[in-house]
Amino acid sequence: MWRQPKAWYESPAYQKAKQHRDGAADTEFFIIDGGLVPFADRLPHIKDRRA
Repeated sequence: MWRQPKAWYESPAYQKAKQHRDGAADTEFFIIDGGLVPFADRLPHIKDRRA
């Protein structure tokens, strides 16, 4: 499971984007093993809106 997220994090494309983000924002990444989460459950504070 951890190979894909690690490969993404170490990819040249992400490292290039990361250069722009470093120092400009505080970030945390969570890698969670699971399936799709319904829209309303991902953004409960805007349940009345639709994508």
